[in-house]
This record gives sequence, C-alpha cells and structure tokens, in this order.
Amino acid sequence: MVEYLDVQKRFAERLKYLRTNAKLTQEQLAEKLGVSRGSISFYEKCDRVPDIVFLERVAMFFVCLKLFCWGMLII
Repeated sequence: MVEYLDVQKRFAERLKYLRTNAKLTQEQLAEKLGVSRGSISFYEKCDRVPDIVFLERVAMFFVCLKLFCWGMLII
C-alpha cells in the first residue's frame, strides 16, 4: 500500500520538476492554474494537500499522465 505522505511528497517533487522544466516561476504557474503563488509554494513544500480540481489542472496544463503527476508512476 502506498503511504499517503509518500504520495504527497512525490507530487510536490513532480510539481516542482514540471514547473522548473517548463522554465516557469511559481508566480507564472500560479497564474496559469488559477491559484496564488503561495499555494504553489505550499504544494511544492508539502505544506498543503492539493484538491482533486488542482490535480486535474496540473495534469491538463503539463499534458502528463495523471499517475506521473501524482507521483505514482516512475518514468
């Protein structure tokens, strides 16, 4: 069974990886996803758990497999 905190940590790492790979600041990504810069920071530091709507926005924006974005698929 996948531990909850492990999934949250992997999502945080993937979100930062996807953002930096796209050469976006936290502010730029926040604007594109309709959230605050602080929210992106919280998600990247594992200080907040994203809701399902945000997860869907991330997957659609980066056009990535949801399981990869959520940290459950290793490529």
